[in-house]
Amino acid sequence: MDEGSRIALIDVDGQLATVAADGSRLTQLTHGERVFQLPAWAPDNQRLAAIGGAAEGPGVYLIPAIAGATPQRLRSIHASDGNAPIYLSWSPNGAILSILATHPQHQLALFLAQVLDDTLDQLTPVLGGQPCFWHWRADSHGLLAHVDLGRRTAQLTDVRWQTLDQPTLQPIDVRPGPFQAPGISYDGQLLAYAQMTAGGDSQLVVAGRERRIVIGAYDGLIAFGWSPTGDQLAFIHPLTANEHFYGPLHIWHGANEQVQRLANETVVAFFWSPDGRRIAYVAAAHEVVAQRNHDGRVNGHVGKAWPFAQQRSAPIRLTLSVIELSSGLVDTLLNFTPVAPFVNQYLPFFDQYAKSHPIWSPDGSALVLPVYDNGRPVIQVISVEGGRARTVADGYMATWGW
Repeated sequence: MDEGSRIALIDVDGQLATVAADGSRLTQLTHGERVFQLPAWAPDNQRLAAIGGAAEGPGVYLIPAIAGATPQRLRSIHASDGNAPIYLSWSPNGAILSILATHPQHQLALFLAQVLDDTLDQLTPVLGGQPCFWHWRADSHGLLAHVDLGRRTAQLTDVRWQTLDQPTLQPIDVRPGPFQAPGISYDGQLLAYAQMTAGGDSQLVVAGRERRIVIGAYDGLIAFGWSPTGDQLAFIHPLTANEHFYGPLHIWHGANEQVQRLANETVVAFFWSPDGRRIAYVAAAHEVVAQRNHDGRVNGHVGKAWPFAQQRSAPIRLTLSVIELSSGLVDTLLNFTPVAPFVNQYLPFFDQYAKSHPIWSPDGSALVLPVYDNGRPVIQVISVEGGRARTVADGYMATWGW
């Protein structure tokens, strides 16, 4: 395990800290003036962006991530003026911060902030919709956005720009199917999305300039993610018509255009290792019952749509497993009770969070999870080899550096 890599975490007091994989070098970065959530490492691992709440309202802040340093001065990127931030992610080059925030006209809107600019003006929305998901392009000059899942106004849009103040929006000529976050392959050549046919069927599609492949029809919602190193697309969906995405784990191989089932369990979320050799997945340790949401929006978009929400009377149990793609061997590493922010906020939108808040170590040897240990919320590092779990700090949320 790379002991030099660091984990950002939110402690039990809602403060931001970093810690090494062995539990050493615990560094407090904030000291109580705000309560924080969703820390996201910049690609250079020198800064963190986080949402901070205070009496005057929530905002987005940049914090230098200096190991062993005293609490750092915060830099405000987005102060709430009625547009409360709820999610953020960095561009690949670390120059732009994308922010999802509430908006009086669109319900939700995507904002872009040039973080290298010391004279940020009031941010204006690039596009709006409820819900709103996106995937950054590798050149940091564009992203693929999906808005209004479950509505007639659903749209898949290619957003591009040369200068950030003049973005162009190019709608893609498809009727989006029931899916959340779109996907762009590691080399930028292929898009992944779901579409509805004229007959009302849902299809998973891979599209490039020279080809467009319908991987297959499916029932329910679907969630997918590209390999970080190749043309393989992993995805989950239910086997019968349902308003959720959890189900067996599959993979599509671009080399031969074949689909392989990797796991038969009720998979709730999955995460590619940085080298593309493994997939970690979280599965339900018991049978669950879906809750219907009559307006068509699912998995956290409306309050009671996520059947894995923690109940005080019956804490849920999940399993963490890792599959080696070359051999097909599966190791179940951990049976755990997740903390509330992870199960209620991160997992329902894992296909978006996996792009911005990694739980894999950079060298692919371990994972980090926020779990309950005898009723205490802790951050645990789980080794892929042997499955040893080590508690490195108390806390409710954690993400590994790049």
